[in-house]
Amino acid sequence: MKAAADELCLRLQRLRDRNGIAIEIFAESARERAYRLAGGVLEREPEEAREGFAITVDHCGKTSGLGANGLSTAHVQGGLAAVSARAGVQALGSSRLVGLLQRVLTEWRSDLVGFSPGWERTCADLLLSTEGAAGAALSGFKADYSGSLRSFLTLGPYGWHRSSPQEHHLLECRAMAGPANGYRRAGTRDRSRWTRWADQAVAHAAEAGRVARAKRDAPAVRERRMAVVAASGSSGALAHELLGHPLESDVASSGAAGVKWTAGDQICPLPLNVLDDPFVPDGWGSYTHDDTGHPAFRRRVVQDGVVTCHIDGAGSRRRQSFRWQPIPRMSNLCVEAGPDRADSLLAGAGEGLYLVRLGAGKVSDDGRFAVGVAEAYRIRNGALAEQVADCVVEGRVAETISHIEGIGNDPAMGSPAACGKFGQDIPVGDGGPTLLITGLTVRPGSL
Repeated sequence: MKAAADELCLRLQRLRDRNGIAIEIFAESARERAYRLAGGVLEREPEEAREGFAITVDHCGKTSGLGANGLSTAHVQGGLAAVSARAGVQALGSSRLVGLLQRVLTEWRSDLVGFSPGWERTCADLLLSTEGAAGAALSGFKADYSGSLRSFLTLGPYGWHRSSPQEHHLLECRAMAGPANGYRRAGTRDRSRWTRWADQAVAHAAEAGRVARAKRDAPAVRERRMAVVAASGSSGALAHELLGHPLESDVASSGAAGVKWTAGDQICPLPLNVLDDPFVPDGWGSYTHDDTGHPAFRRRVVQDGVVTCHIDGAGSRRRQSFRWQPIPRMSNLCVEAGPDRADSLLAGAGEGLYLVRLGAGKVSDDGRFAVGVAEAYRIRNGALAEQVADCVVEGRVAETISHIEGIGNDPAMGSPAACGKFGQDIPVGDGGPTLLITGLTVRPGSL
């Protein structure tokens, strides 16, 4: 493949230098599998496959693009012809260019790996190990496994990049006790770790059952200007909405999160430090190259409470699939350790709410945000008290960041997540230490 890819990229470089035609190609192959255990019955969902490529042409100040739902000779010929017509250029239809691209795609595709033999048995055994582990006094229990394998190839006048297979393996356990439910999610990027997860799967199922039973008669919370302590790890979900999205360059420039922070802005009075780190080991949002083929790199987006940069440019552009354009995205957004002990932050809250497990979140262009809370406890006299029903924490982005009153010294990564932005869902990670924040609104419900 290397010889054909090198020759193709050389031809693309000549087209750019001699004719002013810049062409970039993104090819992708992905497989997804899912299994479900519900009511003691194990089911396998049909495997989903996605293959195709996208071509982008820049010529005379105009950008044209097209996606093709396949990698066959017919798809290559049809795709190049269609994008040539759109861009008003003829060079893409040359038989040599078509032949080279088809050869590269064929050789690349032949090297792709799939789910290994016996994988179905491994997943079945893992899910079946959770059966009964959630305990009694439940109205229902289900466990789900979803796995994906994704590979991509980029080619352009700058050169080419072939990704390593990107794996995501996710376990979700949900226990129901009437209207209440307990939920646990865990994931890994390492296939070898997944095969040793039986004990961890049982523990997640048991914890989901415990939480569901405890929430069955839990009181609702409705309060304004409340002190909130977000537990280590779970605090990352707040940071994702409050810091990650506002600091993605396309969101920042449009004000889609209600703020337009720029480098040098003091946004927090405390020594808040935040990294976007695509190299977190086993991180759900980790990668070595973005979907334009450029190497990833760490960005310190906030230092000592001051914005240092946006998440933007080469190394940060990702896409849901070849059908979408790459856009700036977070990888693993991590709030770094602060000076405070977690128990001192709990004591400092006095009366408030301790957030253990967060769910979906959103941020709006009016500057308001909301995050669902799936497990929380009252704080009374600086100590943990009773568990409460599902609730939603709300506030304004800029105000909430300025009301961070304590940063713990106990950072941890949170649960795997899929982040939706502008119609595209991609895997991301987040994490942080225990955080004390005041002035938030809490209401019953979920997102």
